[in-house]
Amino acid sequence: MLARLVLSAALLSLLLAAALGSAALLGVSGGVIQAGADDDLACDEDGVHVVEWNLNTNTGLVTSVTIGGIDEGCQQGDTDLWVTLTHLGFPLVGGHYDDIDGTEVVVPLDFPMSAWNITDIEVYIEGEAND
Repeated sequence: MLARLVLSAALLSLLLAAALGSAALLGVSGGVIQAGADDDLACDEDGVHVVEWNLNTNTGLVTSVTIGGIDEGCQQGDTDLWVTLTHLGFPLVGGHYDDIDGTEVVVPLDFPMSAWNITDIEVYIEGEAND
């Protein structure tokens, strides 16, 4: 009985570590989508990156994600940052940070998401930047 309990706990720990490891490897890549009459609507030419995930190790749920590498041009206006977590291309849950005010922002998710289900992240910056 005790051996079964120890084996179950070890298996659970291994699965949780694998989930955390897979979420940490997610990359952010993409380009600039522009709309409007301005010749240069991009405030961050070199992109952003995931700094860290807030994972509750008791539940295995991700509650927020920290996005870094935000250019100063995106911080000087009415700009918002949106995050969408996906599973094999299907949107699962999102989050929003209003009025970017630094090179890193912590984006709370609308609903906690199981780390196992996250396969990609999409990040959008929108609004009027003063770059």
